[in-house]
Amino acid sequence: MKNDLLEELHKEKVNLITKYRLEPRLLEGKLYWVRDFRNRPPHPYVTHRGMKECPTLDLVFSFYGLCVAKMTYFRSNIEDYLPCKLKYTSGEVEECAIWDMEFLVQRATGIRIDLRNLAGISDINTFREMCHWLERKLHERREMQDRYSRPLHVNRLPHSVAGTHHLALKTAISPTQRRSTPVVRIASPLHTSVPSS
Repeated sequence: MKNDLLEELHKEKVNLITKYRLEPRLLEGKLYWVRDFRNRPPHPYVTHRGMKECPTLDLVFSFYGLCVAKMTYFRSNIEDYLPCKLKYTSGEVEECAIWDMEFLVQRATGIRIDLRNLAGISDINTFREMCHWLERKLHERREMQDRYSRPLHVNRLPHSVAGTHHLALKTAISPTQRRSTPVVRIASPLHTSVPSS
């Protein structure tokens, strides 16, 4: 049965199922993709219909426990962000497919948004403050770009994952510097404690 169901799905969703080790299971008359755990009940992630119809970004956000407001905001602004993951053997940041991402990186600024930290924001006002902060940083960077008439530059390094080249995510943004600087984690509202909703 599993192979038949997988044939109905796009390749990136098959990869998502493989990553999370999901299995199909009938629960209360609906077919779900679930993860089996040895020491606790199986966890249903999404119905098979949802797996077929939902965008991959929404599925990943759902798997991280992110709410609709967060899905909507980043789906609407996804052109400003790169899906990324950390290469643990080297500590380097690399662009990846959406199904495999661990965080988003704002293209122009290099600001990282860890999906686990994003899931920790339970207060809508805190989330709105974070969005305003991100938009302000993006606006400031674009103003700097316009002021010095230099395009934002992202260095491409020859690193291949699954047969495609990915960004090493180094940005050159300061007019006083001639070489690119590595992406660094910047303190943001994501790291502030928030009240539970």
